[in-house]
Amino acid sequence: MALMGLWASCHQNNSQPVSSIAGLMDTEGKTHVRLSELDARSLIPLDSVVTGSDGSFIFALRLSEPSFYQLSTPQSDPLTLIVKPGDNITIEGKATELLWARIKGSDESVLLQQYLQQSRLRLDTAELLVKHLADHSTSANFKRLRDSIHQALEHLYQRHREYSLQFIHSHPGTLAGLIAINQPFGRRQVFDPMNDSTLFLAFDSSLRRNYPRSKHTLFFHQRLADLQKKEVIKKIRLENLLPGKPLPDFRIASLDEGKWLSPDQFKGIPFLLIFWSPVEGKQIQNLIAIQKELKKNRKDLEVLCIAFDFQRTRWQNAVNNAGLSNWNHGSDLKGTASPLYELFLPDHRPLPHYIVVGAEGNITLTTSKTAEILQALKKL
Repeated sequence: MALMGLWASCHQNNSQPVSSIAGLMDTEGKTHVRLSELDARSLIPLDSVVTGSDGSFIFALRLSEPSFYQLSTPQSDPLTLIVKPGDNITIEGKATELLWARIKGSDESVLLQQYLQQSRLRLDTAELLVKHLADHSTSANFKRLRDSIHQALEHLYQRHREYSLQFIHSHPGTLAGLIAINQPFGRRQVFDPMNDSTLFLAFDSSLRRNYPRSKHTLFFHQRLADLQKKEVIKKIRLENLLPGKPLPDFRIASLDEGKWLSPDQFKGIPFLLIFWSPVEGKQIQNLIAIQKELKKNRKDLEVLCIAFDFQRTRWQNAVNNAGLSNWNHGSDLKGTASPLYELFLPDHRPLPHYIVVGAEGNITLTTSKTAEILQALKKL
C-alpha cells in the first residue's frame, strides 16, 4: 500500500523530492504500522503497512513543506515525527514503545522526542499519584494525603512549565517548540497566549522567520491574531460597562410567552439588572437575599433578571420555587453561548452579576459580589 502511495505521488508531481520513513520493529510476528499527518486542526490517516517477517516497514511521501507525522501500532501510543522534504528517517525500536524508539535522519524529530519523553515521564508520575490517592480514599489520613498529593501534583506542573519554557527559549522557531508551546500538561494548559503574550509573540516571529510558508506557521500566527482581536473587543466591552457609561441596549424573550424585555421599558426609572444561571442553587439563594433587601428598603425598584440556561422548564421552576415571579425575567435559552453573555461578561466573571442602572440609563454600579449589591441597595 505504501509503494502504491509512492507511485501515485510520483505520478502526480515529480518536482518534489521523496521523503521516506523506514523502520525495523522489534515485535513478535508481524504488526500493522499506520502513518497519519498531524495537521493544524486534525489527525489525517495517510497509509498503513504490515511489517515484514523481520519487522521492517517503509513509507514514502512527496512533501512541499515540513509537517508533523505520527507512526502508530496497535500496541503503542504514537510516535510524532517532523518530516521535511527529502528527509530519509529511520526508526528502530519496540512496537509496544514507539516513543522510546531510536530516530535517525531528523534532528528536529529527535528534539521533539526528547521533549515528549520528559512530558510522558511527568504525566506517568502524576497518574501514579492520583491512583495512590484513589486507592487510599477510605484511609483515616485521607485529608492529609490529599493535601500532600495536590502539592506534589502542583510541583510536577510547575517543573514541567519551567522545562517547557527553557525548551522553547533554547529552540526558538522550531516545529518541536511549536508542540511544546501548545501542548497541555494533562488537563491543564501550560502556556496561555494572553498571560504569556511575550513568549507567544516572540515564538511567532521566529517561527515565521524559519518556516514562512508552513501551514502550521500560518495557523499559529492567525490564531494569535484572532485572540488579540478578541482581547481588544473584550477591553472595549469592559470599558463600556464602567460606571457612568450608558447601559448597552438589547432585546430578549420574556418568561411570559409572546413578550419581550428591553432596558427601554425602564426609561426614566432606576432598575437592577441581574445575570444568573438557574442550574446553581447558591445563585438562587443570592437572588432571594436581594429580593428580601428590596422588600425592606426599596419596594418600587424594578428588576430585570436574565437567565443563562438551555431549559425553559428548569428556568421557570427555579423562578417560581424561589418566589421571584414578580421580577421581569428573560432568556434566549442559549446558556453562556448567549450574545448577552459576551456583551456583559466578556471576562467570564462569576454569576450572579449585578448592574445598577440610574434613571437616566447610565450604569452606577457593576459587581459580582452579592454583599456589595446588598449594601448599595440600602443606600438607594
